[in-house]
Amino acid sequence: MFCNFLFYAHAADAGFAKTTLQRSKLAVVASTKDFDREGYSKPDYEAIVIDRYDDPLEQEIADLSFRAWTIRRGKGQKMDKTRPSVILTTLCAIEPDDQKQFLCQFDQALEFVQGQSGFLGSLLFRGDNEPGRSRWLVNVARWQNRKSFLSTFTSPKFRQIVGGTFRWSSQVIIAEFPAVKN
Repeated sequence: MFCNFLFYAHAADAGFAKTTLQRSKLAVVASTKDFDREGYSKPDYEAIVIDRYDDPLEQEIADLSFRAWTIRRGKGQKMDKTRPSVILTTLCAIEPDDQKQFLCQFDQALEFVQGQSGFLGSLLFRGDNEPGRSRWLVNVARWQNRKSFLSTFTSPKFRQIVGGTFRWSSQVIIAEFPAVKN
C-alpha cells in the first residue's frame, strides 16, 4: 500500500485539532499528555497526515513529506473500535548501510511486541528517497492504551532487542485515538 506522509512542526498547520480518520486520510495529532520518553527525544513534529492521495498543496505546506509503501505488517489483538486507543508513530532516519540490520532488528522487536498485552497492530512504511541518502522508515502502531505500550517499551527484553549498534535517529509521536461511534 502506498501512502503520502506529511509531517508538521505545528499541529495548527495541518488543519486538525485532534486525531481523526476521514476516508483515505488519517490525521495524527500529538497528545498533550506527557510521558516518560525512556531515552527518546521530544519529536520535532506535532502532527502527521497519512493520505492515500497526492495533494501538492499540502506537500508544500508540510515541514517534511514523502511517499512510502508498506513493507511490514504486525498483527495484534482484536481491536474494539468503540473504545479509545493510542497511536504510536515512530519516524526513523536510517543510513543506507544500516537498513538491513535495522529491518532484522525490527522483525525481532515485532515478534516480541505481537505477543504483548494491549498491542493491536502496526504497519512499517519505507519512504521513497534518493539513493545513497538516509531512508525514512515510519512505524505506525496501535495500542489499547498508554499503559500497554509503556509496559512493553520499558521491559528489559524489548530494550535488549532495540539496543542496536548502528547509526539511527528516531522520533516518537503519541496520539490519543477516539472511539468510533456506531
